[in-house]
Amino acid sequence: MKPAVSLASPDHLVIREGGGCIAIFGLPFFVAGLGLLAGSLGLFADTASDSRPWARPALFFMGLVFTAVGGGLVFGRQWTTIDRAARVVRKQQGLLIPLRETTTPLDACTTVSMGFVEGDSDSADRFPVTLKDGARDVLTLSSFTDYGQARTCATAVAQHLALSFEDASSDHVVQMNAGTMAMSLRERVRKDGLPRREELSAPRDTRTVVTRDADRTTIVIPNRPSHPLTLVGAAIPVALLVYFGRGLLPFLRQTHTPEGIIRVFGGFFIFVFGLPTISALNAFLRSRRGATIVQVSREGLRVDERRAWTTKNIALVESRDILDLDYNTRSSRVSSARRLATQHVAASTTPTSAPPVSPGVDTVISLLSRLATGKGVIVKTTGRIITFAQGLEDDETRYVYGVVRRALIE
Repeated sequence: MKPAVSLASPDHLVIREGGGCIAIFGLPFFVAGLGLLAGSLGLFADTASDSRPWARPALFFMGLVFTAVGGGLVFGRQWTTIDRAARVVRKQQGLLIPLRETTTPLDACTTVSMGFVEGDSDSADRFPVTLKDGARDVLTLSSFTDYGQARTCATAVAQHLALSFEDASSDHVVQMNAGTMAMSLRERVRKDGLPRREELSAPRDTRTVVTRDADRTTIVIPNRPSHPLTLVGAAIPVALLVYFGRGLLPFLRQTHTPEGIIRVFGGFFIFVFGLPTISALNAFLRSRRGATIVQVSREGLRVDERRAWTTKNIALVESRDILDLDYNTRSSRVSSARRLATQHVAASTTPTSAPPVSPGVDTVISLLSRLATGKGVIVKTTGRIITFAQGLEDDETRYVYGVVRRALIE
């Protein structure tokens, strides 16, 4: 079960974790563990008659591991109770009922922070919700795989404790108070007053096309075209198909192979050699005529992806559901990585002796960031995060971000 936030009483906000889908996932491990334990005790005939001295201890050990892992997934629970009256956070872990408890005071906490931890091929992106004292993390309340749920939890905690809120889930950290963090971007900007209108000028070599109607702005971002020489790679499988096919078909005819077998072999060869060609041609056409089409107005945002043959809707969100807007470029990645490194150094030392990030670390951060491409414009909504305009140059990304933001708030 995903972490669930509820108000148990006027002074107690509870975050519950465990159970649900993860319990179903752990059930086979738990049942298998019980079976292995039963086998190690000789309850099954095949294991009772096993004369090997190491068989039963091995089964018993494996049974303990499977039962422990499965039991933890099936019965494991965690409760995080935020006590506003006592100004403490109680974390309880147990198996269906609390068995262990730790208490953390809240006197030093000033901010509820929502961060971002990028996942890899084996894990999903995470959005941890943390209580902070300035730049120092005090306690991680919970971690979510969904931005909307993490934002809802952080909003509830900040309002419950009357703390400020920090959205550090993207490169540019946003600070706001508990009274405005539940507002949409448009509502928050209009409450604070519209900023001075700045002139937006397209970069010199931009490929993005912006058209404005009376109440709608359309942004067309063409895909980066592939080189025509990539078609040579598409022709190679066809050449191999012709080369092998000319020799294989006569050979099968001469050996009096049944017609059905010949057709099976022919279909197999066409599939194996033709599929890469079709994929390469489709990718080439997609790079030539494909584009990301963004339509934005004060009512909301729509993102479509034009492919080689069809157009697919990626996102459709109303303005009231858009919580914030940000962008990610190579330069902003460098700044964000430097900020995180500084925070880690400060958290691991005393405030008076915290050294700055060394020049060597700073150089490594800059070099690694150049190898990555920007994520483009980031739209944070009540349900999820939407990204588009990936891979553009920094100036062009900032230009697209400015156009989208102006169309949303004005």
